[in-house]
Amino acid sequence: MADAVNAKLPNPPRHNVSTSGTFQCSANFALRRCVLVRGLCSKIRSMKENARQGFWNGAMTPLGYRLVEAEKRGTKVKKKLDVDPVEAEIVRLVFKLYLSGDGKSGALGVKEIVKWLNARGYRTRRGKTFGVGSIHKLLTNRVLHRQLEI
Repeated sequence: MADAVNAKLPNPPRHNVSTSGTFQCSANFALRRCVLVRGLCSKIRSMKENARQGFWNGAMTPLGYRLVEAEKRGTKVKKKLDVDPVEAEIVRLVFKLYLSGDGKSGALGVKEIVKWLNARGYRTRRGKTFGVGSIHKLLTNRVLHRQLEI
């Protein structure tokens, strides 16, 4: 009978953690999470302020632009976008093809623009052929739409 009762009991936990120890672990986890969230919020706030002041926050620059040093603040170098004359010609061409075509037909869609550019030897800044995604991103990029000087 005693063997049958013992067989039904669950095994004891491997780690003997007291209630206060469990609470302490939960409190440490919550504190670390709070610090992490505060750090992220601060980072996002500073990135928004950088953008508001016209500085580039990072990532790859859009086709048609290059980064130039705008100012130094201590050890940090603030950069702004500047038009790259060589790439800007490609951007102008893509928008021309999209809006009015190549003169032989009407306006071209994204796939046709890709075929047109690649057939004539145009390449990305990394020397690769254009893809549908990169041309679509170019045509829908808000940075280019705000600065139509290209």
